[in-house]
Amino acid sequence: MATTEHITREETTVPAVRPDPCTAVLYVCAERGIYVPELPAVRAEEEGRAYAWARGWRVA
Repeated sequence: MATTEHITREETTVPAVRPDPCTAVLYVCAERGIYVPELPAVRAEEEGRAYAWARGWRVA
């Protein structure tokens, strides 16, 4: 006698999570310096973080 096996699978999805409206992503684009190549990027990041902080944003 053949048996029929019923396989059930419950699929779960992660509930949609709203992004925090006070979070910002900071992209830095700066030309490398000649003597200190990382300095322009460091300055641009500092300026971006200061801009976000002044507006109450968190940088992701």
